[in-house]
Amino acid sequence: MKNQVLKAALLTGLAVSATLGVTGVALADGEKYVLIHHSPDSETFWNTVKNGASLAAENVGATVTFRNPPNGDLADMVRIIQQTAAEKPDGIIVTIPDIETVGGAIEDAVAKGIPVITINTGTAEESKKLGALLHVGQPEFDAGKGAGELAKAAGI
Repeated sequence: MKNQVLKAALLTGLAVSATLGVTGVALADGEKYVLIHHSPDSETFWNTVKNGASLAAENVGATVTFRNPPNGDLADMVRIIQQTAAEKPDGIIVTIPDIETVGGAIEDAVAKGIPVITINTGTAEESKKLGALLHVGQPEFDAGKGAGELAKAAGI
């Protein structure tokens, strides 16, 4: 159980660091993590996430590998999640672009005992339903509504 808590803390740190670009302390020497996202290779947003996660992994002595469907195909993402789970990494960080499509593969990874944290897309409720340790992200509807209200107030 203690090891699971440490892995959860490390995964959380990697997920948050990936999102915010911050660093941590060395405590995961040699552990291997995989970050899987849904976007195609052409989506540059994920370069920032990759840079933050790589730096965080380096700072804690872990490695992080990045995988995504090159064209953004969610069926391909399911295959990537399944292949990653078969490799039994120390943890998986993954997006939930469509729970109906990728949910089963995420549940299977959790069932294999792999700690999973969800980031970016999806909700905390979906993450919990899939058995993930936690979700790092914001409610997309609320964020979009808030942005729309700010744009309206600014006359945009």
